[in-house]
Amino acid sequence: MQGRGGGGGRGPAGPLRGGPGDPSTLLRNAPPSTSGRGGGSYGSGSRSGSSGGVGEGGRDNVDGRRWAGGGGRGAGVRGRGLGDRVQGRGGGGGRGPPGPLRGGPGDPSKARDLPSLAALVEEGAAAWNVSRLCAAFNRAAKLSSPAVEHATAADAPQLTHLIHRILDTLAAAYLPLVPGLRDAKWCVIPLWACAKTGYWSGGLAATLLQRLGRDGGALMRQATDQGHSNVWWSVSEAPEGALTAGQTKEVLRASVEGLLLMGGSSIGTQVCSNVLLACARLAYADPALLHHLTSCLAAQPDTADCQHLANSLYALGELHADCGHTPRPQDLQPLAGEVVRRLPCGPRRVGSLGQQGGGGMFIPQALSNMLLGCSKLGYADPDLLQPLATAAGQAAARMDELHLATSLYALAVLGCAGAAYAPAVQCLTVEVQQRLQRQPDAFEPQVLSSMLYALAVLGCKGPPYAPAVYRLTVEVQQRLQRQPDAFEPQALSNMLYALAVLGCKGPAFALAVQRLTVEVQQRLQRQPDAFKPQDLSNVLYALAELGFKDPAYAPVVALAAECERRGFAGFSGQDVSTSAQALAKMGYSDQAWFESAVAAAVRLGVAEVFAPQAVSSLWHALVLAHHRPAAAFLESTAAASELLRTRASGQSCANLLWSLATLGVPYDPQLVGVLLGRLEELLPQVGEVNGQNLANSLWALAVMGPGRHLRSVEGLLREVARRWDGGEAGAVGGSGAPLFSALALVQLWQVQQELVHTEGCAELAGILAAGKSAGPQGSVLSAMRHAADKEGVKADQSGSELQRRVVSALGRLQQRLALEQGQEHPAGAPRIVSLSREQQVEGMVGRVDVVVELAGGRRVAVEVDGPMHFMANDPHTRYLNGATQLRDRQLEWLFGAGNVVSVPYWEWDRVRRDRGREEGYLLRLLGLEA
Repeated sequence: MQGRGGGGGRGPAGPLRGGPGDPSTLLRNAPPSTSGRGGGSYGSGSRSGSSGGVGEGGRDNVDGRRWAGGGGRGAGVRGRGLGDRVQGRGGGGGRGPPGPLRGGPGDPSKARDLPSLAALVEEGAAAWNVSRLCAAFNRAAKLSSPAVEHATAADAPQLTHLIHRILDTLAAAYLPLVPGLRDAKWCVIPLWACAKTGYWSGGLAATLLQRLGRDGGALMRQATDQGHSNVWWSVSEAPEGALTAGQTKEVLRASVEGLLLMGGSSIGTQVCSNVLLACARLAYADPALLHHLTSCLAAQPDTADCQHLANSLYALGELHADCGHTPRPQDLQPLAGEVVRRLPCGPRRVGSLGQQGGGGMFIPQALSNMLLGCSKLGYADPDLLQPLATAAGQAAARMDELHLATSLYALAVLGCAGAAYAPAVQCLTVEVQQRLQRQPDAFEPQVLSSMLYALAVLGCKGPPYAPAVYRLTVEVQQRLQRQPDAFEPQALSNMLYALAVLGCKGPAFALAVQRLTVEVQQRLQRQPDAFKPQDLSNVLYALAELGFKDPAYAPVVALAAECERRGFAGFSGQDVSTSAQALAKMGYSDQAWFESAVAAAVRLGVAEVFAPQAVSSLWHALVLAHHRPAAAFLESTAAASELLRTRASGQSCANLLWSLATLGVPYDPQLVGVLLGRLEELLPQVGEVNGQNLANSLWALAVMGPGRHLRSVEGLLREVARRWDGGEAGAVGGSGAPLFSALALVQLWQVQQELVHTEGCAELAGILAAGKSAGPQGSVLSAMRHAADKEGVKADQSGSELQRRVVSALGRLQQRLALEQGQEHPAGAPRIVSLSREQQVEGMVGRVDVVVELAGGRRVAVEVDGPMHFMANDPHTRYLNGATQLRDRQLEWLFGAGNVVSVPYWEWDRVRRDRGREEGYLLRLLGLEA
């Protein structure tokens, strides 16, 4: 039977897997540094190994934190941060108190440049006291900025060599004095200078920390708030291996104790911000310290510079993402409120969006970092997010490429896809598009990937976003052509995924999609282990959504093989489900692969690692692949009953019922009952169970036997009638889209036929039959009948090659029997009176392949069943699917018992091409052998 509707309903759509834990690369750039005036504040030099090297334009460069991995987020390249100057608090670290020779000849604090300082140090350091040595350390740190020395990037190696030569001399003079130091500041100042200049050799920093931590950290506890701040910053700047855990542990513990003893009025907002930021860098999560610092900051938010507010919000986000620390609402809300008051569109406009970040101004990077902090905190309060997003949009032209990407990504993670955020997203997107036209090489590969992914999660599909999406895609294509290795495997995966979600299927995107796909295949050959399981599943999902239909396409084969090679090790339930559904949609038919996927699902445990939607999707994939799973998978699904009962959506319940019925797995009353119970619970909730869900569920129960769950069948039927009679059938939410599609109506017609002919279901059959007319649409029963008739009219009447061969053989058999009968009984009626191909039959959906009328008025329905009617995996290859079983049952009610026969493809394969055997087979099938 060709073109038959009602065989199944829509399968579950692939989920948009955005947000933390999905195929996302989170931009983790450090916020702007704060370096004070006069040497009296927390400073930040460029970290070892960071991009950007020494700072430019009088600002210190801070390394960009990596694109985060962990739990589905993959590590990527470093970004570059943009530093700024904020006035320091003075005291503590950075500038020592006046020494006995201060201001006189040979005073190092008056050195105009590094060569002058080097000469003074070489000449007199050995004789200087602690105060003068600290003044020299402080001056060396201040002069280390390339801007101060008017140095270029080419001068950096020479500059670094000179600074380290100066510090070598100072360290040689200072190390013998360290054990006798009695004031924390004399340790803090040179330690800060070491961090500021990247000077970690010679053991000076380690010795200073050892002194601060001696005697249980007594000296450290005496430090001022600024001294504590500078120690935390210095330790956070140390490259890996420069300091040992033992050297820092006692010092930081003592600092925590000292800070906890200080009241809110004793700790400045800059110190709170800087220590929070250092804790974030060190992943140091002492709850008491973090709550104390946040509380102190929240108690005096109006005294904080904008930079301190921004850094704190960013740091709290990092600490939440990396360490699980959650700030208290009573501390976080005052900070958020103060940020809002200072934004240009907030209730109290303070300053404007500047580039230097003074007390009343947020620089563009600060806006980006606050959005990122909110995304990591999961802080989605629109009272903060809407004005913050608006400000970011207004500052887009002054953001660098990294922060454009950060802003878009953070908005995506926070789900800012509504109309309130559209202007900001459009401003950012337009700036991306214009920047790509002017200076495309300014975008790092990882930034391109992040922005495409963010636009996909934000649903940027309309005309306002099309130019940016197109320019991003073109730039990706060109980068792949010039530098194919520039993108990490996760970036390749994310970009394909984004293009699929954005619907980039046209010719304009074809070359980019092809290059990405081929690069994935080649990278799989060279470094298969570089792809995480989620990368593999997302690429498969993307290829399926982008319309790839050739299961033999080399990248598809390579991806499937890699999943199977790993035995799905490390895959989440969502990864297994997404991979299986994507391959099934593309027509991939390797039953061993699906068997391996099912085995992996059983090993993982459906109840333990699968979300209800992922369970439903995996079962749907098996339907598409005609793979009847092992009993263990059904048992594992049934074991997840509590999960399904409490968390499954209406669509997940309906699709799972439909899949169970279509695959014809052994009936499990408990599992079916749980799914029906959840559906009934969701019915009163608007939008939770749509018309297709109702039709799929009722169709599944019809296949299983409607008499098994009479109460549930009645409830679902009455809901269909209620919605139709109430006029809801015409549109969903006023959109004009039909609540019951043609497919749903065809399924409901099949359900109605089952009820009419099933013993004990007459009352149920009357529910839809008694429905009222809903305006011009008429009754639901008439609409169902019309949809079924229309399905029969539009069915393909040409039939398959197999069907045409069987019909041809039936025609030959009819002629042969007529010839034989004419010779023996000329006056008798022919044994085969007529053959009717593609016959519409009243009450049936679609067409019967062949109706054979025999002598005496007997009519036989002959269905030619190709592979699509059967399971594809052993030992179930001769097992009919649920739709075909329902068809045969309903045909038998119309034609009578024994008058419905099937020609399975494997039986025909045994006799085909031998006319005598073909006719003999059909003779026996029709019962005419005698």
